[in-house]
Amino acid sequence: MTATVQIGQYSYQCRPRWGFGTPTHPRLTAILERGRSGYARRLDALAELRPLFAAIPREAPDDSPSPRWFNPWFTSLDALALCGMLVRHDPRLLIEIGSGNSTKFARHVIAARNLRTKIVSIDPQPRATAVRFKFLD
Repeated sequence: MTATVQIGQYSYQCRPRWGFGTPTHPRLTAILERGRSGYARRLDALAELRPLFAAIPREAPDDSPSPRWFNPWFTSLDALALCGMLVRHDPRLLIEIGSGNSTKFARHVIAARNLRTKIVSIDPQPRATAVRFKFLD
């Protein structure tokens, strides 16, 4: 698997060092294998949150306060992980560097599960509508 990237007058060949037809990195593979059962447990625990996830639309306007699954900034697995961690730990405080789609997912799960979590977003130039829609406490 090789890709050619052209930057200005320079051409670069991008080839993965590990995997994709070559051996995987042995130490990283060992670390990931040791955690495999824990990763599986965490993913399985997300299944109990299906109703919460089903209430999130696939698409929504950019200026909507609602999270959405189809957005290029915060992928679905990241959103599932964030929601799962918030439900599992119910922290008093979530500090985010930046605000946007992750904030929308966090606010959704906090409201839906009546969590005690307050959100503090540190963002000098918020791009999503979290602040405008008073998502932040």
